[in-house]
Amino acid sequence: RISHSLILTFKHEMLRIFFVKCVIATTLFSSIPAFHQNVFSRHAIDFKCTYLNQRTQDVRERHVSSLRSSSSSESKEFSEKERMVKMLKNTILQTMAVSASLSLIPRDAKAKVYFDTDVYGDKELKIATVNKIKQKLRNAILQDVSIAPDLLKLAINDALGYNVITAEGGPDGSIVFEMDREENKGLEKALAVILSVKKELQRTNTVSLADLVAFGGAEALETVGGGRMTVQVGRFDAKAANPTTQLINWSSSSNSNRESVLNAFQSSGLDAREVVLLLGAVGEVDRVVTETLAANANAKKEVDEDDEEFEAQPFVPTTFGARDAIYGAKLGKGDFGVKYLRDLLRNKSSSDKFKEVLLEEAPVKAYVTKYVSNEPAFLKEVAEVYLKLTLLGEAYTTRNS
Repeated sequence: RISHSLILTFKHEMLRIFFVKCVIATTLFSSIPAFHQNVFSRHAIDFKCTYLNQRTQDVRERHVSSLRSSSSSESKEFSEKERMVKMLKNTILQTMAVSASLSLIPRDAKAKVYFDTDVYGDKELKIATVNKIKQKLRNAILQDVSIAPDLLKLAINDALGYNVITAEGGPDGSIVFEMDREENKGLEKALAVILSVKKELQRTNTVSLADLVAFGGAEALETVGGGRMTVQVGRFDAKAANPTTQLINWSSSSNSNRESVLNAFQSSGLDAREVVLLLGAVGEVDRVVTETLAANANAKKEVDEDDEEFEAQPFVPTTFGARDAIYGAKLGKGDFGVKYLRDLLRNKSSSDKFKEVLLEEAPVKAYVTKYVSNEPAFLKEVAEVYLKLTLLGEAYTTRNS
């Protein structure tokens, strides 16, 4: 006769082994960095589960043999059960050993800026999404030109969250969690514009905040005549503020400490040349916007009283004209260049808050002098350093990994 208790024991132990398999697979997969999960899932987990499959087969054969034997005694049944318990204990101990060894594998920094370049789909969908982003941002700038400098400053401070020593942080949109910091005071309006554009695009496109912040700074530069800026897409948004790092205090009411500004750039791996290019770009955007606002104010004074009776027309962006104006007209004369740096050297901007940073450090001043005498090099290298800025801490992944 077949022992009923032996059948129940067999079913119970099979469920136990299945449970152990699941624990092994979960533990192995969660104990390693995302970049290496595919490798381990193909080798480590398969190896361990193959080992358990063999164990399961051995147990099954023993039980079948026991079931076929009509003369099996209670003592033999107890011995079989005891053997099963020992086997499961050994398996669990081996599982714990494998998990412990995997926990010693170095992990990638959690705060890296991860990119998935295919997140917006194929090439055509990606181009369409980028065009929408640029058009929305250009429209926002043309409706309120005063936000252009702040969009660039917002992008710079978001990127300066990167720490070159720890390889943590970067242009990952974490600035949305850092607006209570003193350095970001005055940038609230620029962030509100970014969030508004994100909300509009979210109806049809999934766009990360980090990408919009990076594109915001680029579009500010292009709108004032800074040439074509290249921005990589596909950033994943940060879930919290970056570890404490030095940022630039852009507030006009504060006095910029020369050492703190230079340290903010250096801690992110940027040198004197890149300090001049980025601060020079911010100064130029500020200059063009200031001149544009002054010109608009003068033009408004000249409007006849009869014209003021007409109802204001809604803003309608234009997409006609030259290629560099495809997303709308440029601000003012669109004469982005080295006028800001030239005025600093000529002492025409004696009250500028970054004058000490740019002129009182010999290596930095040498680059100021170089670019003032070579404007084409300045225009070309601003685009290059902005791309570098928006790629600080980059690490690439795909949806499959």
